[in-house]
Amino acid sequence: MGEAARTLSPAGWTNITALIVMLAGPFVLAGLVAMDVIRPGSFKRHKPVMPSEKEPVILLCAGMIVFASSAVGYSLAYSLALPFPAEVSSLTVKGQAVLQAGSYLVGVPVALVMAVLACGGMRRMVGRWDGPIGVGLVAAAYTVVSACSAIAVWAAERLSDHAPNPIAHETLRLIKDEPASWPAIVMSACAVIGAPIVEEVVYRLFLQTTLLKVTRSPWLSVILTAALFAGRHTGVVPWHALPPLFVLGLAFGIAFARTGRLGVPIVMHAAFNAGNIALTLWGPIQDSP
Repeated sequence: MGEAARTLSPAGWTNITALIVMLAGPFVLAGLVAMDVIRPGSFKRHKPVMPSEKEPVILLCAGMIVFASSAVGYSLAYSLALPFPAEVSSLTVKGQAVLQAGSYLVGVPVALVMAVLACGGMRRMVGRWDGPIGVGLVAAAYTVVSACSAIAVWAAERLSDHAPNPIAHETLRLIKDEPASWPAIVMSACAVIGAPIVEEVVYRLFLQTTLLKVTRSPWLSVILTAALFAGRHTGVVPWHALPPLFVLGLAFGIAFARTGRLGVPIVMHAAFNAGNIALTLWGPIQDSP
């Protein structure tokens, strides 16, 4: 037994760790039920924190402004920063990095301004403990997401008779190809900083809060927002990656509803993306042939 442990490869230890993480998922769910976090009726006993008193139509319009601002940044980068012909250079790794940077350079400031205006100040958005709370929550959620991902990958293998590419997101594949290049660094920054801020402002603060005010159902608002969050990635990731994204969106939504602070899901989102990048660059994951 000791000899086997000494000769086990790093990849083998990583696979064992991944198995332990996945098997921990049901225990995490059981713990959340025991703590009355996801038990039926839990939102009636512990009402969600309302981060903004603005009317639903105002929140929805604010979310659309943030979404449009990102599109404007993308268009400006396409028109002004890409070499001619833009339709060709946009297909390159450098072009993708420039387009992502343009999108978030405009989208992030607008998102933060809209969020502050909607919440009535930064203090209602961010707390001093949001960082450690967010990291701890995403660590717990990762076990459930991993278990869901394993089931989805198993289903994809059975339906297609071959193993899907373990790197599901196109951006991760681009980063892995040339990790030390400036495009990879820019795309990593966009994934860890830009995307969490813009997406959590749009989906959790504006969309989820709007749905909560309209439907008066916390669970329905969390579930619908998570479904739209996952659906937004259709075409960007293969279908088997959508169920784990839906579960991840549920985790973000529940955390936001419980705390009422946008900083918590932003930190969760950023930590999750950073972890995926780290696993892609330094983990045992290899592209499928």
